[in-house]
Amino acid sequence: MTLQVVSTIDSDQFPIEGNVEFLSLENFLADGPRGWVLLLLEQTELQQAIEKFDLTHQAQVLLALVLSNGSDSSEILEKYDFFSILPADPQKLLLSQTLRMARSFVDQKIELKKINNVLDFESKKLKELNEIGKSLSSISDPFVLMNLILQKSRDLTNSDAGSICIVKYNDDDKPIELSFSYFQNDTLKQNLKVDLSLPVSKRSLAGFVALTGECLQINDAYEIPEEVDYAFNQNVDRSTGYRTKSLLVHPMVDNEHTILGVVQLINKKKPEYEELETQGLNVEDIVDFTQDDVDLIHSLTSQAAICLKNTTLIQDIQNLFEGFVNASVTAIEQRDPTTSGHSFRVSLMTCELARIMSQSRQGRWAELNYDERELQEIRYSSLLHDFGKIGVREQVLVKAKKLYPHEMDIIRARFEYILKNIETKNLLKKFEMVRNMGWDAASDHFPALDEELRHSIEGIENIIYFIIQTNEPSILEEGNFKRLLDIAERNYLDPYGQPKPFITEREIEGLSVRKGSITAEERKEIESHVTHSFTFLSKIPWTSGLKQVPSIAYGHHEWLSGDGYPNQLTEDEILPQSKMMAVADIYDALTASDRPYKKAIPVEKAISILRMETDRSHLDAEMTELFISEKVFRAAENY
Repeated sequence: MTLQVVSTIDSDQFPIEGNVEFLSLENFLADGPRGWVLLLLEQTELQQAIEKFDLTHQAQVLLALVLSNGSDSSEILEKYDFFSILPADPQKLLLSQTLRMARSFVDQKIELKKINNVLDFESKKLKELNEIGKSLSSISDPFVLMNLILQKSRDLTNSDAGSICIVKYNDDDKPIELSFSYFQNDTLKQNLKVDLSLPVSKRSLAGFVALTGECLQINDAYEIPEEVDYAFNQNVDRSTGYRTKSLLVHPMVDNEHTILGVVQLINKKKPEYEELETQGLNVEDIVDFTQDDVDLIHSLTSQAAICLKNTTLIQDIQNLFEGFVNASVTAIEQRDPTTSGHSFRVSLMTCELARIMSQSRQGRWAELNYDERELQEIRYSSLLHDFGKIGVREQVLVKAKKLYPHEMDIIRARFEYILKNIETKNLLKKFEMVRNMGWDAASDHFPALDEELRHSIEGIENIIYFIIQTNEPSILEEGNFKRLLDIAERNYLDPYGQPKPFITEREIEGLSVRKGSITAEERKEIESHVTHSFTFLSKIPWTSGLKQVPSIAYGHHEWLSGDGYPNQLTEDEILPQSKMMAVADIYDALTASDRPYKKAIPVEKAISILRMETDRSHLDAEMTELFISEKVFRAAENY
């Protein structure tokens, strides 16, 4: 740094040495202050310079006053701070001493500035590392995390380019693959997210670091000694026209000393790096990576490795939970194969309806807006909404007809016994006639007995046929219930001579179901699956973003009218997510493939039924119409 001296004193009086330049007052007033300036002037000249330039606020101007003979300098002395005050006609020794003091002062200022710059830079790096630590800990997406690690590593070392990769291991915990995530290059204007995997080999720079855990600090990639294990592949440069020179390849090691990845930094640039007009790399301004860079990247990659490990663990936990959810849904639906795929289809349709509603800005739900986390919450709720069926007896879940198969088997066996009993009684009558009347006389009565037997058998077979027909899950006609009661009043004698009814009270209850196949008691048992779902889901320690999963699933059978189950919630009490799920649930139940207790119905009829449900204040009208108009049901048509 050159110190400029401005004075009207003859320059011969000054020992001009080193970085000192003597200027006349005229030149100074013409050009103004530049760099460090020592103004050594008499009062009138100094006042002239101060009036022209705001020298009192110039940090690099030193004011030195040469007192004038016979003049009053008190005013100017009070007004300004002076570096030095010299008597009139100062001697050469005094001038020389003043100059040395100024030179020393400037040197100290310059050195202090350098120190402050270093401190500022280190403070900035420390602050940046702290900010990076905060950012790293808040990222859950591995690709976003990798991009940030690479970008910040380059920023802290002023690197022109770089790449980052994950090290993948086999079952024996041996590194077998490098999975690259990002390539960045300022000169080539690249920030590429990639999906490139290479086998781990000591021959490559990243592979060597992944296998050994050593940090490579290379001054020139084209001058790597042949005797080392690794080498730089110049073909990459040839294909892009780039020139790789300095390199820093550092492992990302977690707290268990496992190498999770490798950061490769390329071409450290000078702080004053100037880009070429051709937009190529200015190799002249590329410098070597320093030990400070190594220490800095070690600190950063240590943080990054732990964050990456946590992110990977979180992803593994999410995958584990996702697998658990899918396995749970599969287990539920295997108990009732006829409903296979129901939960997955309901989930697809409910989430699609939630997305569409989030985009809609009309109607009473205009303010509804679900983000990805909330959509995930809806998805899990929909997938697990029927999980409580695991607490319902399987025979009730799959009950296709009014009576269970084993109950019909008992009825058939009972009526077979009754038929055999009738045949036996008929034969006994014939035997008694033959014994009392003789064969010839008795045989004359046999046709009448045969006709009586045929009539009795026909009556019993009609009863059996009626019971079989009534057992179907169709609507029970009014007269058929009375006939069931009439049949129940008829008795037969068991093998011990005890009278027994043709059909029992339990069988009458089952056969007299007005619609469908389940009794009121069985319906309560099936409806209890909602409570079972809530109880089970409430046992899971859901994260903050999934806290409502149990409640959303709990309300999918509630009606706006308050007549739903299990809690008879009113419209305002039902969560919007539950209302959406209710629409999807009913639609799928209507249109799903044939089930033993019902036939699948066409889409048009299902839509008509959905609208009927809104008229009955069962479903939300706006949600239902959006479901229909946007054809939300197509989201699950290929499942």
